[in-house]
Amino acid sequence: MKHHLLCSLLVFFSIRAFSQITFEQGYYIDNTGNKIECYIKNSDWKNSPSEFKYKHRLEGDVKTGTLESVKEFGIYNSFKYIKRTVAIDVSKVSLENLDYNRSPILETKELFLKVLVEGNANLFSYVDGKLRRYFFNKMNDPITQLIYKTFKVSEYKTQDNNEFKEQLRINLTCPDFTIEKIRKLEYNQKDLSAFFVAYNSCQNSTSTVYKRQSRGEFSINLRPRLNFSSFEIDNTFNDFKETEFDSQFNPSFGIETEFVFPINKNKWALFFEPTYHSYKTEKTYESTSVTSGNITAKVNYVSVELPIGVRHYFHLNPKSKLFLNTAFIYEVGTKKDYIEFKLNGADLRGMHIISYANFALGAGFKYHNKYSFEIRYIEKGNVLESYQNWTSSYNSWSFIFGYNLF
Repeated sequence: MKHHLLCSLLVFFSIRAFSQITFEQGYYIDNTGNKIECYIKNSDWKNSPSEFKYKHRLEGDVKTGTLESVKEFGIYNSFKYIKRTVAIDVSKVSLENLDYNRSPILETKELFLKVLVEGNANLFSYVDGKLRRYFFNKMNDPITQLIYKTFKVSEYKTQDNNEFKEQLRINLTCPDFTIEKIRKLEYNQKDLSAFFVAYNSCQNSTSTVYKRQSRGEFSINLRPRLNFSSFEIDNTFNDFKETEFDSQFNPSFGIETEFVFPINKNKWALFFEPTYHSYKTEKTYESTSVTSGNITAKVNYVSVELPIGVRHYFHLNPKSKLFLNTAFIYEVGTKKDYIEFKLNGADLRGMHIISYANFALGAGFKYHNKYSFEIRYIEKGNVLESYQNWTSSYNSWSFIFGYNLF
């Protein structure tokens, strides 16, 4: 029953969240210049796309926009691509495939260019695997590639063609741009974006900057929780030792380290969460199978759980998101973890609890990347496996509250 309930929750959260955030509000401009409002699937492309998926309505059919049918598309406050026919350097960029030609190998292609900076001067990029090219123009001038190429001068020596620096010096002039400033520029998005923003500011032009892909996010979270646990033990040979302990709430505490990967709109994360676990209880019942009297079964179960898992986020809006996670848990117990039986106060039987690796499933909600709440289910293996004829069943629901330290 518990498995079915958790699975139902996971499926519900997945469907609910997926339907809300896969397609985001945006637009596209067709070849006749008409701008059509729509919902675009934000795939957070690592490489520049040649097509994209969109819907006219969230409940509508999925359609495909291509280079042949669309001249521009974007998601508001996120990204923008424009179609242009440009001369692009197709020289090999892998070290083992470099040529001996200093000049770029230019080919005319129709591409979707990603807009990085808009203003008096504009900066664009195109990425295809290891090939990364930057383009620019001023106002409505034709778009030109900024030339940078690494080439061989001998079998074991390479040089760089930094023509892009001369292109910038000639075309983007500003009193603040010294030869030294331009000489230090690197052919990357960070340096070039900053340079174009500075140029636009020098020309009293505002800049619209489309952020580069995140490098990932690292955080540490305090995770106090309340565990609702149940424990049963059974002996197939001695019926009087079948014991179902009362379910109970126990406080616990964990510290989580999380890394959110800079892919797919920061939806995937890896986490590690050392957690203190404690379960102590006892139960007294009347014996009918052996000697008459009262049997007292006592459990002392203290350990440190070491979950390492994968988490998937579903962004509802800029402030809120749902998440699902699964974790592999390695458990470190103590020599004082035991189950003991007493008959009328006298020792009858004692067994050491053996900790095993197990798995957990969870679903939760995070707000402002600061506060979170999660429901997690853990089913442990048979902690009495080393004892013949004995089995156990330990299940726990955790209600976890999270607070992000940084």
